[in-house]
Amino acid sequence: MLSMSSNNSPPHQPAPFVSYREIANDLLFSSLTLNSAEKITHTSLPFLIVGEKGLAQTYLAQLIHETGFTKNEPFVEIHLQPDREHENINILFALINEASNEQVFKGSIFINAFEYSSYRMQKILLNMLIEQNVPLANRQIRFEGRIGAGIYKTFEETVSQGAMVDELLYKLAVAPIELLPLRQRQGDIPRLAHVFLCACAGRLPKSSVEFSEDAIKCLQDYSWPGNLPELESVICRSMLFSNTHKLKRENILFKAPHTKTDVPRESWFSNSSNHDASIAQKQPVANAVSIPFEQMTTHLVAELSHEIKNPLVAIKTFIQLFPCHMNDPEFLSGFFTIAEKSTDRINYLTERMLEFAKLCRPQFKSVSLSAMLQEALNTINAAGPRLQIAWNAKHFELIPDVRADFEHLRYSFENILFHIANNASGDHHAEITPEVHSYSIVLTFSYAGEKNVQGLAFHNGNGEQINDLQGLDFFLAQQVLQKNAITCNKQRVADRTVITINLSRY
Repeated sequence: MLSMSSNNSPPHQPAPFVSYREIANDLLFSSLTLNSAEKITHTSLPFLIVGEKGLAQTYLAQLIHETGFTKNEPFVEIHLQPDREHENINILFALINEASNEQVFKGSIFINAFEYSSYRMQKILLNMLIEQNVPLANRQIRFEGRIGAGIYKTFEETVSQGAMVDELLYKLAVAPIELLPLRQRQGDIPRLAHVFLCACAGRLPKSSVEFSEDAIKCLQDYSWPGNLPELESVICRSMLFSNTHKLKRENILFKAPHTKTDVPRESWFSNSSNHDASIAQKQPVANAVSIPFEQMTTHLVAELSHEIKNPLVAIKTFIQLFPCHMNDPEFLSGFFTIAEKSTDRINYLTERMLEFAKLCRPQFKSVSLSAMLQEALNTINAAGPRLQIAWNAKHFELIPDVRADFEHLRYSFENILFHIANNASGDHHAEITPEVHSYSIVLTFSYAGEKNVQGLAFHNGNGEQINDLQGLDFFLAQQVLQKNAITCNKQRVADRTVITINLSRY
């Protein structure tokens, strides 16, 4: 039972949650983010921080303020509210007026949720940058500080929606600072989780608690839509409701116990991002259906068994008929053709599955798409049907590298190209076109035709098909790419099949 203490001077209690200042900067932010921020710090340029909610945008802005030319001056932060233009502007002016010294403001102004800024506020900020003055109602204040802004949308979304004054937007985005979501920083999750675990242990009557390996894997597999605050909340909740000193997978509570939720557990492990959604609106995307891992594994084993069993049955049938048709040239020709194709297919399936099983946790580094595609194409052409790819190799060489695991990407590209080679009609002709964005590269594979291959068809309890993964090759490629937070979708468009892959540049 909760009760008020009669002691008028209670002992000092630690803060209930961790301050970002207690976490090392190189753990809180990616190296890419810190490098971009450091470049801005040594200039007087304004800055734009791009990232989802819960990624310490304001704290990063404070770091830029404290290490730049404004370090001894005031830091003003305002979080904009939608559809409150007058209130937002009044708060901004009041904060600047209060922080100004002798008619001059030399500090930093950071405006969070900048996508909610009105046209009038944007013109005021643009005037501050160009004319270097703040037009207050009763006086003019000279502006000699720095302006920063944070948006929760991607830069491309902000530009495409046309809600910003172009001149201001591009002045802010000279060197945009991107904050990567936790789902794209799986390697940092164990250390971050340990920081929150230690901090939470000091606030709960549990002195020594640790994670098991399966608990860490569980945390890494989760998509973390709430990012850092959600990670801290989940760890504290898991510790609070557990009676063990070693948290296991079953102890990780993504939702509070004994509460109802309309979100099925399997949908918690989605790797999609806001930026992926914006790309999906432009690209043809297959209908995605969340499937529990256990069900997916069961169907994978079942369908793989059919892939192996069917050719073996065909070979066995031919063997049984062989004594009666051993002198029939047409029969013998058909028998050897079936036997060769079937054994090749079984051998290929087992090799791909074995290679899939050997893939370790992704090790992210820069990968050249041009070299990767050429290597994968050479492997496919050496192993089977010649695949004619229409692509501009010189153009691909100019495309920036992407951030992914080299072996994972090679395996996935080989699977996708092999899938195309086996399913493209006519002369096995396909086209690959790239689309370069500020933070991502979208590859589009397009080819004519689509044979009815023995694929992986998932069904619900009523026997209705809910998702067709259209072939083991493509399915395995999807699974590996998903481990790298890369989306891969397939769709029929008119008389062609289109596969889109969205890769992160950083």
